[in-house]
Amino acid sequence: MKQSFIFFSIMLLVIFSNAQTAWQVGDKVQVKTSSMEKWENASILRVLADYNPIMYKATLDNPAGYADATPLLRADQIRSINARPGTNFPINSRVDVYYDGGSPHARATVIEIKGGGRYKVRYDGCKAYRDEEVDWSQL
Repeated sequence: MKQSFIFFSIMLLVIFSNAQTAWQVGDKVQVKTSSMEKWENASILRVLADYNPIMYKATLDNPAGYADATPLLRADQIRSINARPGTNFPINSRVDVYYDGGSPHARATVIEIKGGGRYKVRYDGCKAYRDEEVDWSQL
């Protein structure tokens, strides 16, 4: 019984330590809501850490054509612009990989830094022969 309690306590600690905000006020990001056809550049306006899960308010860089210029967003509706190629993802980083056009592809782990803003990733649940080299702009 004591081992179960210790395991449960460790799991809670891991969950809550991973619940730190991924984005901070002022971060330049890309966002996409159900009303958007493509990812739009934006800046994080507010971090709503009292929500579960954490929610974010962002200001669209180009709000023309959108009813709400400051949408309320979940973390999965935000991605990095990666303004600095080659510095964002160390080995073993968990990343979302996107197709060149911005559509989601899959979850992966960085297994090698190739240089020139390129990374080798291994997709979750895939064998090594499916490893792929991707550009920083796809992460």
